[in-house]
Amino acid sequence: MNNDPRQTPYGQGPYASPMPPSYGYNPEQSALLGKWNWGAFSYGWIWGVANHCYIALILLLPIPIVSTVMSILLGIYGNRWAFEQGDVKDLPTFLAIQKTWNIAGLICFILQVVAVLSAIIVMITSFAYIMRFMADLPSMS
Repeated sequence: MNNDPRQTPYGQGPYASPMPPSYGYNPEQSALLGKWNWGAFSYGWIWGVANHCYIALILLLPIPIVSTVMSILLGIYGNRWAFEQGDVKDLPTFLAIQKTWNIAGLICFILQVVAVLSAIIVMITSFAYIMRFMADLPSMS
């Protein structure tokens, strides 16, 4: 008998896995775990610690481009990483937990966008008001 796992057909031999070879998940699981995770994107390292996905601690580095890229990667791969590292081995239970994170993360993201847009509007209107006020001042020359 050949014990080399590279020569053994899938599903046979001492190193056989019950999961298919595509990242260890069947197509349905892969599709469910491949969805965008708003909780991972918005809450970053907090979500990472709560879900045993400690790679999210990279967000604590004070390098803006690294944090931005890592947030996007967490949004894309967060479900898969957390499922692989977490305590929850049942996919429906894991997805139910992540649904709560997704709702909270989406709400957080929307509030952040509203806050940034509000700040921009306040700055533009303040600048316009200051410019109008400056134009009404008598000339010093």
